Amino acid sequence: MRSGPIANSETIYSGNINGIRSDARGGASCLVHQMLGTIAMGTNPSNNQTLTLTINGTAIVITFVTSLGVAANNVLIGATAAATAANLYNFLTNPGTTTSTQVAASSANQTLLSYLSFLTVSTSTIVGHGNKTIYAPFTSLSVATTVTSATWTANTMALCVHPGTVWINGTEVKYAGGSTPTVTAPSTNPRIDVLTIDSSGTLAWTTGVENASPAVPAYPANKVPLCEIYNVVGETKILDNDNQSTSQAYIQYDVRPMIAYPFNPGSVAANILPDADGTRDLGSLSFQFNNIYAKTNIYVAGRAAAISKFGGTGTDGALSISSGTTTLSAGSASYLEKNYTSVSITGTANLAFSSVGRGFTFALRSQGNVTITTSSTHAIDMRGLGGGPDAIRVVDNTVASVSGMGGAGGGSIAGVGVGSNIAIAGASNIHSVLAGPGLPALSPFNRFAPAGGNGCAGTTGGANGFSIGNPGSGGAGGGGLYIECGAAYNFTTGAIDLSGNAGSANTNNVSGGLQGGCGGGGAGGNCLVLYATLTADSGTYNVSGGAGGTGTGASGSAGANGATLRAVNTFHA
Repeated sequence: MRSGPIANSETIYSGNINGIRSDARGGASCLVHQMLGTIAMGTNPSNNQTLTLTINGTAIVITFVTSLGVAANNVLIGATAAATAANLYNFLTNPGTTTSTQVAASSANQTLLSYLSFLTVSTSTIVGHGNKTIYAPFTSLSVATTVTSATWTANTMALCVHPGTVWINGTEVKYAGGSTPTVTAPSTNPRIDVLTIDSSGTLAWTTGVENASPAVPAYPANKVPLCEIYNVVGETKILDNDNQSTSQAYIQYDVRPMIAYPFNPGSVAANILPDADGTRDLGSLSFQFNNIYAKTNIYVAGRAAAISKFGGTGTDGALSISSGTTTLSAGSASYLEKNYTSVSITGTANLAFSSVGRGFTFALRSQGNVTITTSSTHAIDMRGLGGGPDAIRVVDNTVASVSGMGGAGGGSIAGVGVGSNIAIAGASNIHSVLAGPGLPALSPFNRFAPAGGNGCAGTTGGANGFSIGNPGSGGAGGGGLYIECGAAYNFTTGAIDLSGNAGSANTNNVSGGLQGGCGGGGAGGNCLVLYATLTADSGTYNVSGGAGGTGTGASGSAGANGATLRAVNTFHA
């Protein structure tokens, strides 16, 4: 920022290495300089209309003509206002040369014009400070014109940016030059702002925070930084350097990256490769990355070292339902697994199942979010789909005049099903019914949630010529459910229902005869949920065991309740 465009025939020394020709777009690299104002040419000038630049008190009168002639400072009128503006730009940047569109200025005026820098944008000419040193001879500028519709607008609270070519995330940006948005002075304390250019060629300020000792704001992603400016309270102009004035803003640093756009790991549109095989590290023992996310595999020595399995494969696409019942068929299998990219059960929707096998368990795996916000009381309906281990039935059939026993309740993880005794008419020689079997506890390590056990049917009584009623059947246990969420789990309303069915009553009983026992209730199913992150888990999990059947015979026992386990996944890759 300490050097400007190179004037015609100017000698360049090592101290001026940042100087560039203002018309060399590829070499300019978006050099930023102090701005003075803009000459706007609304329409083409008429013959002999003038533009007067008064530099350091000396007026340089530029005359626009239809025939060039020989008078110094003549500029040929082009076919359009833009063409004339281009001729004017050539004169201002090369005032010592006579060409087919201009007559050279005097030596003294050439020196004065070298104090300024110029940019042309369509029909406008942006005038900037052109000093090459801190203590330079430029002191003042005023502009006047007789050109119809032409105007001069002073603006010292913006900066001029010379042409340049930059690369942003693989996109080539050819910037033709222009001026920045106007800066607003701070109100209380100094402030540091950062000028950037994006992939569309738009200049923008990232505004810092006012402070007695201001800090540089964070550079925005996906933009090339050009300069930092230091603003002060009461400023009316932005200068090239801090030594020009103690009460004005100034360009604090030239922060243009040289050669290439700085690497931005937030948006990479290309492969990241080391310069040679087996020579570079990603992190170190002392400075390690927190997490590494890969879509498929991480390879070490050509072998997959980490294969992402948690959340499934996503082969079944997205499950998104908002109303009605969506039914999945298990094809008579006892296990069904679905691999979704995301799951959304909202509105009034519910998910049900058909053609399930004995001891049915459903594994729902999602790579993305699992959202269950439906109002349905059976958001995932697995009532009575278990049919797991039956409760054990024991009957002593040696006594003729005894009614049947009620069935035992089904067993589940939370406990065994309750056994049932009969009311004995006569000698107490009938064994108690044993409990339905319990199941292994839920564990996030094996990622399996078993179904609840079935209740046992009631028993018949002793026969020996007595009338016998039919016993009730046992209730089916609830299905098992495993949910694997690779992103955010959000279950707020509705219910996941894994309840066991009730046992049924005895039937076909004869008055005064021996009664069959009623069936035991099925056990509640079990639910295991593992997730990457948790948004909410306030919905209802119904894992209740079914009630025992009741009737004229001995009542069946209730099935055991199932269990739930919900936890963040720290167990599986």
